[in-house]
Parts: sequence; structure tokens; C-alpha cells
Amino acid sequence: MYDKLLVPIDEGKLSIEAVKEAVGLAEDAETEIHGLYVSREHNKDEENAEERSRLDELEERAKENSLEFETAIRTGSPREEICRYADEEDVDAIVMATHARTGLQALVFGSVTQDTIKNAPCPVLVLPDPDWQDN
Repeated sequence: MYDKLLVPIDEGKLSIEAVKEAVGLAEDAETEIHGLYVSREHNKDEENAEERSRLDELEERAKENSLEFETAIRTGSPREEICRYADEEDVDAIVMATHARTGLQALVFGSVTQDTIKNAPCPVLVLPDPDWQDN
């Protein structure tokens, strides 16, 4: 069903859940999973060590399931880079988690997930934060 899935990666545990979901979607197909980490600033001194470490960890999860995992690190606005990458790589779907920010937090920080849904060139599967509860 899917040839290419894109999973935007950040520092949170929700990225791991998104990779697990992408692996589940890809189990019955020869699907490439693309892990994308978007850094707002490029730190040449550290050579993106933290980002690379995170992507390597997730790549291992995919390879344990015999899936191909491509990685990329980009610098810029996550809102723009996720959609740009999806378009350039012709991905079939984006699998991402949401932090479910509401109220003032959503207003101040915005929602990368919401912007991705609006602007993506493909379907977006959104995984809610399991710790989030609607009060």
C-alpha cells in the first residue's frame, strides 16, 4: 500500500511511537521509512551528533523488522521542511505524533502537526500523545 513513509523525528518519546506505527504499516510491504530531523539551527561544532544519534536509534528499530530506513537532517522551520521533504521524496504518507497542545501553549508554540496536515502533499497519519487527556 505504501512505498515510502515519512516520520518527522524530534527529541520526544512520541517519535518512537510514530516509528513503531510506520513499521506496523510497512510490515506487509517493501516500504521505505524516511526519518527526518529538522533542526532550527545548524551547529557545525557538534556535527548534528544528537540528531544523528536519535535517527540511528530509530533506524535500528526499522532494520530489526527488515525495513529500509533513510535518514535526513535539515535546518530550518519544521513546518516548511517536513512538507518540502515529503514533496521532494514523493512520500505516500507522513506518520507523526502530536503533543496535543491547547490554549496558550498552542497559541505561543503553534502546531507543527496542524501546519503539516494543512500543507502536506500527501495524507498525514497523526498519533495522539497517550498521556494527553481531555479534561
